[in-house]
Order: sequence, then C-alpha cells, then structure tokens
Amino acid sequence: MGAWGTAIFSDDYALDIKNEYQTLLAFGTSEEEAYSLAKNHFYNECKGTDDEPVFWFSIASIQQKYGILLPEVKENAIKCIDNGSDLERWDGSELKKRNLVLSKLKEQLLAPPMPKKKVPKPYFQKPRWKLGDLVLSRLVCPENKRKRWYYNKYILYRITHIKKESVSFLKPDLAYNEYAYGALYDWIGDEAPNSLILNDLSFFKWDKDFLGDIMSDYFSYGIHLISMYWIPKNEKYTLLERSGEESLPPNDEVYLRGTGENIFWLFCRPNFSEHFMKTYEHYK
Repeated sequence: MGAWGTAIFSDDYALDIKNEYQTLLAFGTSEEEAYSLAKNHFYNECKGTDDEPVFWFSIASIQQKYGILLPEVKENAIKCIDNGSDLERWDGSELKKRNLVLSKLKEQLLAPPMPKKKVPKPYFQKPRWKLGDLVLSRLVCPENKRKRWYYNKYILYRITHIKKESVSFLKPDLAYNEYAYGALYDWIGDEAPNSLILNDLSFFKWDKDFLGDIMSDYFSYGIHLISMYWIPKNEKYTLLERSGEESLPPNDEVYLRGTGENIFWLFCRPNFSEHFMKTYEHYK
C-alpha cells in the first residue's frame, strides 16, 4: 500500500486527492463542481478497492475542516469507519494507531459543523522575468556548496522560454504554474561584465567538445535551457536588460532541462565545472 503512516494523509492516494481537491476549491471552483470532479475521477478509480475508504476519509476530513461537509460524504466516511474495511490493511501497533485516527475522525464528523472558511491557495510559480530579459545571477549557493570555487561568482542568463503547467489535472484551465527558462552564456566572473564582454558573448552549448561521444536523448548537442525554478534562495538576480526579442540562434537545437535541474545540478558535473573554471580564467 502507498501509506507511510497511520494519519489520514500519510498515504500517497490520500495526498493525491487532497492536493487536487483543495486546489480546485482554492482557485475558485464551486463546492459542487469541485466535489463532482474529485468524485468522478478518484472514487470511480478506487471503488471496490482498498483505497475506497481512503477516498471518503480524505474528502470528509477536508470538508469537515472547511465547514462544507456534505451528508453523503459524512455518511460514507462513517460507514467505512464502522465496518472496519480500512483496518484490514493494518496490524500490530499500527492497527491500534489507525483505529485511534479513525475514531478521532468519526468524532469530528459527528460534532457540530465547523464554520465555513476559505481554502487557502497553495504556492504556485510565476516567472519574475519576461522573454528576452538579460539576467545577471550571483551564485550565493546552497549552504552545502559554499566552499566550491564558483561561490559568489556571477553568471548570465537570457530568458528564452516560459513553460506553463496547470495546477490541476481535473480542470486544466484553472490556473498555471509558469517557469522561466534561461539560456546560459559561456561566461562567469567576479563582477558584472562590461559592454565589451557582453558584445562578445555567445551561449554555452552542449557540443562535442563538451560532451565528447556521450550522446543520448538526455545528453544531446545544442543549447540546454536551464530552469530558474528553485533558485531564488541560491541566486541573487539583477535585471541587466529588457529587450523582448528572440535571441537564440535559429539553427541550434534547443532542449528544456527538468525543473529541478538548476545551475547547481550542472556544476556537480565535472566536465561542466571544469569548462566554466577555464572560462573564468579566460575572462579574469
């Protein structure tokens, strides 16, 4: 089973339900539509399986918390508690703990309704930059990398792509996370580059000199755009130029790295770090 604890939401499926259902409510979907969407997807998916009680417990817990508990949800959640169907998955001390969790949930469901309150919006990503922006970044680094040679150095990005991902798979047009991607210039220094250096710079490319003969769908020749998500704690940005113009070479292959593969992930690769160390010495 996908549970790592006895709490209602210490379960992969329960968390999937919670994240999707609460997101629908938080971004303005009506209570009726949000419940209908969640039920049509998750309940129809888990009906008759070990996860059916998980669905009712998850929805009931959320509705009770925000003062929107529906009679159908309350009835089915209490039914699953009373018939013990969920407890068949547990044994030993975990069984006792789960039983206490469900007893507490039943007590909450039978108590007077909570006052209705708004579901808070989860954090979602909006880009700080526009296409074409030239952004200077100082690598203040995660704490565990502050002894590396590139600590406090400056690098340059040109924002060339904004990736949009829906916050909800059940209602794709609800709202979007937007991730800025930058093409990295082949430059690193101790201070912002002057105009002479800027006019002479080109983008860093994953080419044969860099990759050698290592070729795959993951390691391909061309310009690899780097996610600027997860970076604000580790990089201090300065906008150098706002142009709004496309600036990628038209004949180069361009690839999006994963949203977790920020600049520090790349510096962990010896060939990447060695290349930029040589670049640093060149411009020093």
